[in-house]
Amino acid sequence: MGGGCFCKLEKNLANLMRKWLLNIHLYGGLICAPYLIIFGFSSLHFNHHFGFAEAELKSIEWQAPLNTQPDKDDNAMAEAVRNDLGLMGWTLPWKMKREPSGDVEFDLERPGNPADLPGGFA
Repeated sequence: MGGGCFCKLEKNLANLMRKWLLNIHLYGGLICAPYLIIFGFSSLHFNHHFGFAEAELKSIEWQAPLNTQPDKDDNAMAEAVRNDLGLMGWTLPWKMKREPSGDVEFDLERPGNPADLPGGFA
């Protein structure tokens, strides 16, 4: 007789534990769901760049005096112009070109701030 009572208590304890785990799992999932949805959307946007969330690109143009001496080497000339204008970044040798008139055109790259420096540096 005494064993039946203990077995019933054990079943009640198991059901109570099962309800607790079910509630923890259910409400924990409901709490985490918005974070996972936002994380998923931001990951998709980071990889695929949705059109409705694009920022407007702003182009800044300015002029400055240049006191650089002409150089035969394109890379050395580009670095001299960069240093003279006080810009930061790397010159991109694969995007450099020298016009027949001697003008050098090159791009300057810095993470987040690309710059295109037109010719006119002879």
